[in-house]
Amino acid sequence: MGTLVALANASPATAAAALLNIKTTLISGGAVLKGSGSNGTGFDNTGSVDYVDDTTKMGVNHAWFRLRFLDGREWIFQANGSTGLRCKVSESAQFSGGTPSATQTPSATDEVVLGGLGGSDAAPAYKTTFAANGTYTQQIYFDGTTAPYPWYSLAYPIAGGAPTHCLFQDAVDGTEAGEDSPVNFCHAQASGNVLKLADLYKVDAASTGNSVVEGWLYHDVGGSKAFVTIPMLAYVSNNRTVGPNGGVASARTSADPGLPILYYRDGSVAVPQGLKGRSRLMRWPTVPHSTPSAYQAASANDFQLAGDVIMTWRAASGAWS
Repeated sequence: MGTLVALANASPATAAAALLNIKTTLISGGAVLKGSGSNGTGFDNTGSVDYVDDTTKMGVNHAWFRLRFLDGREWIFQANGSTGLRCKVSESAQFSGGTPSATQTPSATDEVVLGGLGGSDAAPAYKTTFAANGTYTQQIYFDGTTAPYPWYSLAYPIAGGAPTHCLFQDAVDGTEAGEDSPVNFCHAQASGNVLKLADLYKVDAASTGNSVVEGWLYHDVGGSKAFVTIPMLAYVSNNRTVGPNGGVASARTSADPGLPILYYRDGSVAVPQGLKGRSRLMRWPTVPHSTPSAYQAASANDFQLAGDVIMTWRAASGAWS
């Protein structure tokens, strides 16, 4: 079993440093390094050698690393030497195939590339995922204690403001046994508020919008699966949105209780369709905050506001700054 870990108020000088923060935090919580590569240094796809153990090696174009979570799911992170990122996920087959090298990632038979990116392992395409160097504060959360091991990396301007970076693996409750992977993923680009309702509820092509929420969904007739965009449902009452940011505080505590976020792919788009489940990482804020992108601690630092969502924190390292 892993541990619950968090990195609070980091100030990475470069995208390579921010990516290393993700790597070291996930490993400290229980993920295992299974491969890495950096041009001019070397590569390994067994985890016996770490070829991206500093910002110089991580900052080389096409540098990559491979992590395995305790349930067998794997992620590959690959950088373009600047602020671009390419992420691949394998649900169970794992990244043991292909022709890995210092500049090329291994492959898996069930792999998906997050964010609708084109390209290939030999000629990867990247998505701008980090803001300009030295301009943001980074927060990372990872629950390595309970499968399917949710985590996120979030960043926003040092002076405060809307989040400009977010990657997450959300644990989803309510999926039907034998049908759905219990996770959803987000790949956000560094442009505007990457956690705003206008993007999070989209069901169009994965390449549009600042944030793309996607995952496996098995709900079409006949049971075949597809990796598709799966939006977050907003709450509407009397023809107005009450969640996020349109409701009222709790009558009992005067606090913002937050509303559960449901992932649902409706009948207006191609199959598969249907309910994915409920987010364990996030809630919709109900109270209209005067500054929706502010960062404020709830009781015991359980939740903190980021853009249009309330993010789980539950960290001993204190509140975000």
